[in-house]
Amino acid sequence: FESIADQEWIVFQKKIHLIEEFSLKWKSRLEPFTIVTLFIQQELEKYSDLAPLLKYLRGTDFTDRHWHEVYSLLEMEFKKPDTLQVRDLLGAAMNIKKHIKYLQKICSAASSESAIRNALNELEIWFAGARFNITYYNDKAKRPTPIVKDFKEILSKVS
Repeated sequence: FESIADQEWIVFQKKIHLIEEFSLKWKSRLEPFTIVTLFIQQELEKYSDLAPLLKYLRGTDFTDRHWHEVYSLLEMEFKKPDTLQVRDLLGAAMNIKKHIKYLQKICSAASSESAIRNALNELEIWFAGARFNITYYNDKAKRPTPIVKDFKEILSKVS
């Protein structure tokens, strides 16, 4: 258990399946059934049930704001995501299960916001290098009005 719990979450998040494997391995060793083995089995089931929910805490798209929301929701003391350990999340197992719907919303919002940020960054990079061909149109009052040539082509590049 300690070998899993002491790992940094940022590294372990790609190996969540190890919690399930650990749980299955120890469940097979729990015989005969006593009060102690039943308690251990309940703890193992708690972690086994938690494993699929941890994917919503990977946080690859999370900003500090999202992490603050998560820590607040899970009633955990804030720490930098790169110092978060698996044990911290295992200790918050009940709150994770209790608030899974809200955690899913935070995860979804973070992914959407990340996609928007990436699109805006790409647009900014494109705009920095964009060159427009301009022609001038004289209106009835003979005032020159600049018009971008090939605007349809530019719009298709931006889209």
